Amino acid sequence: MSYANITSTVDLVDCTNVNQVTITVPQAGKVVVYATAYMKVDHTVGQVDGLRMVVDTDPTACTFGPNHWQHDIPSSYPSDTWNRMTPMLFNVFDVNGAGTYTFYLNARMYYGEGAGDQHRSSNMFAVFYPS
Repeated sequence: MSYANITSTVDLVDCTNVNQVTITVPQAGKVVVYATAYMKVDHTVGQVDGLRMVVDTDPTACTFGPNHWQHDIPSSYPSDTWNRMTPMLFNVFDVNGAGTYTFYLNARMYYGEGAGDQHRSSNMFAVFYPS
């Protein structure tokens, strides 16, 4: 098992890598990666805000699919500079053999991106299961 914790303010601009975890495995198998985060979204009434997050093997990937997390703030919600979100994500990855593997937690504001949209902290766990 491997663990990574980061507490830092990271502005969400395009696809943003906000954390990573690295694990060394002795053989082929699967790695299950869990991630939790504390996110802040600055919302203005009349604007839709949308945040997506994903655990991936590429720090620049924001290709979202069945294992992504998504939250939308409707335009009718009142303005608030501290919309707090605490997503929990996981993904399962095949590893072909012994080696060191790194996994990334990426975030993207796909609607309503602004200066107040931020990653505040996150944790990642990677657990290896042999074949």
